[in-house]
Amino acid sequence: MSQAVEDLIWETRRLFQALAIAADEALQPLDIGASDRALIEFLARETDPISLAELARKRSVSRQHIHQSLSRLKNPRLIERIPDPNDARSILLQLTEEGRSLWKEIRKIDYIVLRRLARDVDTARAQAATKTLRGIRETLQGKKS
Repeated sequence: MSQAVEDLIWETRRLFQALAIAADEALQPLDIGASDRALIEFLARETDPISLAELARKRSVSRQHIHQSLSRLKNPRLIERIPDPNDARSILLQLTEEGRSLWKEIRKIDYIVLRRLARDVDTARAQAATKTLRGIRETLQGKKS
């Protein structure tokens, strides 16, 4: 076993926790948490309404995760639920105008945080770390041998 890989995974877990805490703190003025932010971002990246199942598949999370995130959303007016014309048992999701407006505010906060972090992170090293983490993820997902 490679100690370097184990150390990288450990630091990644710790970083994920630190990012969640930092996101919650930064988003406090908007009265949303990291979980709401993630769901809003998932939908902001879509150009058309999307089914819950397709959104979960594209974002590599369970349908249950998306459903629970929707249920816990503090402001249900951020996301529109549209009957799926191809499946009467399903719904399509998309951000409302209010949701898109909130996404713009979230991105403003993101840029502030990212600018602060970028001052202390060497671009080439960040790119190398990204490539390494992507390779590990692809290996875990069976996309690389």
